[in-house]
Amino acid sequence: MKMRKVNAKYARVKKYKLKTKKSFQKRFEVCGGIRNKSFKFTAQGYHHLNRNKTGQNLKRTRGRWLTNLADVKKARKFMPYFKRRKYQYV
Repeated sequence: MKMRKVNAKYARVKKYKLKTKKSFQKRFEVCGGIRNKSFKFTAQGYHHLNRNKTGQNLKRTRGRWLTNLADVKKARKFMPYFKRRKYQYV
């Protein structure tokens, strides 16, 4: 039986999906404008059981950003599809 040749232009190549680190996704949120997106996070120990913590402490933990360029580059590797706005959990 003779095999038919497939034009290279139409041949399908399997593309592998890049995996997201779920632990990073739970701790960080993608924020910012269209061009300058970055990662926002909440301090450790302030995700739940907050009613017995003072308002001053809770206020201090809000709105922290990854500012160091090296940390942002690592974060992009953990979340390869972070350009899309769907990762907003925290």
